[in-house]
Amino acid sequence: MMSPQKIGLFLFSVAAALLLISWVMPKNGVEVFPGFRIHFLSLDEVFSTAGQELADITPMLDMVATMDGQADTAATEESLIVPGEILQPIEMNAAAMDALRNSFLRLDTTQPLRMHILHYGDSQIESDRLTSYIRDKWQRQYGGYGPGWIPVMSYSKPGGVTVTTTGPWIQQTLFGSDERQEGVRFGHLLSTSVIGSGATDSTRADTLLTATASITANTCLYARAKQFNRVVVFTDAPSGGGQLTMEVGTAVFTWDLDSGVQWETISLPELVSDVQLTFRAVPGTMVHGISLESEQGVWVDNIPLRGSSGTIFRQSSQSLLALSDARMQVGMVWMQFGGNVMPYMKDEQQSTDYGKWFGSQIRYMQSVYDRAAFLVIGPSDMATKIGATFESYPLLSHVRDALRSAAISQGAAYYDLLEAMGGLQSIPAWVASDPPLAMPDYTHFTPAGARLMAEMLYESLVQARTKAMVNED
Repeated sequence: MMSPQKIGLFLFSVAAALLLISWVMPKNGVEVFPGFRIHFLSLDEVFSTAGQELADITPMLDMVATMDGQADTAATEESLIVPGEILQPIEMNAAAMDALRNSFLRLDTTQPLRMHILHYGDSQIESDRLTSYIRDKWQRQYGGYGPGWIPVMSYSKPGGVTVTTTGPWIQQTLFGSDERQEGVRFGHLLSTSVIGSGATDSTRADTLLTATASITANTCLYARAKQFNRVVVFTDAPSGGGQLTMEVGTAVFTWDLDSGVQWETISLPELVSDVQLTFRAVPGTMVHGISLESEQGVWVDNIPLRGSSGTIFRQSSQSLLALSDARMQVGMVWMQFGGNVMPYMKDEQQSTDYGKWFGSQIRYMQSVYDRAAFLVIGPSDMATKIGATFESYPLLSHVRDALRSAAISQGAAYYDLLEAMGGLQSIPAWVASDPPLAMPDYTHFTPAGARLMAEMLYESLVQARTKAMVNED
């Protein structure tokens, strides 16, 4: 047993060693591997009584209070809350303005109206957090029911939609770490759900497997999104002979699963909130997605790509994308990325290279969705702990500038999410606010923050629409 003197000497030695390490350690720490840095606090940081200096986000908090106190009435330009100096304009050159004008003209004049808006993004948009708010605004303005496209299997629970599966489903994505099955290809969701037993499956190719998906649009969705009367099932089978059954209440719909790509649409006599699909299909049958919608209207489809930096679009199937464009009448494509590259950026050249790479993804998507207006939504403010305080990532503004350059050069519009939040060093204030607008990870929005950000983006879209119409030749 150690004596008190020896214990005291041991603790003193450890403290002295840590003090020495702290003294010789570089201010920004030592990077052990990409995204992981060891940092020792200095004596000033340890004993300082000063807290984190926070940006002034009073206008945002005032807007949250106003939104909470206002009845959610019909979405028109006249009912907008005007946020004044925190309104972040959407940046557009002539090509982007023309494309946006054409999309809004389709919304305003097409009868009967059917338009899908594809909202791609990283984990910042998971669970329908930003998308759902704008979808609700436009569905009440232009019509439409249902949340739109969802996958059968997903890393991220679709916001407000519960999918319960049974049977041999295999999730496949372009953005995950799943082992890729042979012959799998990807459509507009950049993921697919395969019916089979895995890479070592010994089941005969002509054997029919049974897999089910029970889908419920929950009450947490906005009113129009939690009901639908049209179901679209997008399948891709290596051979025919299977069958798909859809049960809605007491009604039963059945159709054959043919070889190749199949886009089946079932119209229902009334609005419902849940369906059950039973697939009897050959191994390797892909279900590229299911859309819960209505005969007419507009849908903003939430397509989160967890962990992605937005550089995987060119790996999708161009023919599948072209089919979805023809069937869905895609009017806009929103691409919200940049956050996932931040921990790995070493210098400005890497930021520039990332922007160029992202520009090639925009070009690819524009080649397919050639009637759609494109909007790139840049990264939000993100902070990492340096010493005793949280500071915005050093290269965040460079990544933002690279994405803006890529967007404008390709004739896409650009929305600066970083500046909309209040600029660099704004996220600590979002985390510390009451109510909190950002999570303690100093990256993701809380539900309140996501709703605020969605309202700001919506208002900026309305402003961009007005600007595009005024500048019409």
